[in-house]
This record gives sequence, structure tokens and C-alpha cells, in this order.
Amino acid sequence: MLGGPHGGLRRRLKRDCGRRGNNRCRVRGWTRWLSSLVLIASLLAARAFADDWQANWPQWRGPLATGEAPLAEPPLTWNEADGTNIRWKRRDGRMSNADEEARIQANVEVIQGYLLGQFKGFELTDKEDRPISHTFTATKSADERYQLKVSWPQLSDQSNTPERTKKRLVTDDVAGRMRGKSQGEHFWWGKH
Repeated sequence: MLGGPHGGLRRRLKRDCGRRGNNRCRVRGWTRWLSSLVLIASLLAARAFADDWQANWPQWRGPLATGEAPLAEPPLTWNEADGTNIRWKRRDGRMSNADEEARIQANVEVIQGYLLGQFKGFELTDKEDRPISHTFTATKSADERYQLKVSWPQLSDQSNTPERTKKRLVTDDVAGRMRGKSQGEHFWWGKH
């Protein structure tokens, strides 16, 4: 038992690895080398993928969806006339999306009409907080006030037409859910 319970095993391995023609020790060394090489290659590939992912992010608002792109180098100047630092523009030549603005405004008007019908005798105000939400407040008195926050995608998404918004206001019982909130709390409508 000299050298602990496995002392005999260590001596036997040392003795066997010293003999000529014994491939067991060579195989162990080869597999360790190969597994180290695979580990290093996978770490390098993961690093390259992470850098590529941050440079070519597939979603809106940057690689982490925070509104920042750490590796981006946007141009500080551009010229529409000669095309300097402009990578794309709409087919009709405009740089803004007027269709989206019109859809947002139409959805806001639908929500205002719905809330005015549901909260008769209330004063309705709204406040835009781009690109997060649009807040509607129905106030009758200091003690009776209800708030609705509509997420920006709920207003701007192409699939949310004014007709669909009108139907969803009713099916989601938005006014009832607004009334169900305590005074001072708001009801969020849409993904946020």
C-alpha cells in the first residue's frame, strides 16, 4: 500500500509505458493533443462568430436590441445629391417612410375614437414617447383618471392596420382593463 490505495497502479503504468512497442502511452498523449486542438479551434470559432454577429446584427435596434451598435461606424456626413455615404433609399427616392407615419397616425386616431366612446364625459389627452410607447390618458376628475400605454410596435407594425386595431381594442377589452387598474397605474397594450 505504499503511495496510497492506487500506488500500485501508478507503478504499473510507469513500468508499462517504459517498454518498447507499448502504444497505450502514445495513444493517451495523442488524444490529449487532439482534444486540446479541438478546444482551441472551437474557442476561436466562437469568438469569430461573436464579432460577426455584432457587426451584422439581424434585428432592429442593434445586436443587443438596446439601440446601440458597439462595432458600428456610422457616417457623420452624407449627401443625397451625389450619393455620398448613402447605402440605400426608397424606390420613389424619399428617405423617410411616409406610409409608416400614416399608419401610426391612423392607429392613434382609431384608439382615440375608441377611448372617447368608452369614456364619455372624460377629457382625453395623448403623449408620444417614441420609439417605446404612446400614452393615452382619460381624465374626469383628480380621483378618476385612467391611462393606456400602447407599445410602439402595436402602432407601427404593418400587420396592425386601423381595422385590425379597432377589432383588437374590442376583443382585448382595453377599456375594461384600463378601469381594472388602480388610480395612477397604466394598462400596457401590446408587446413591450
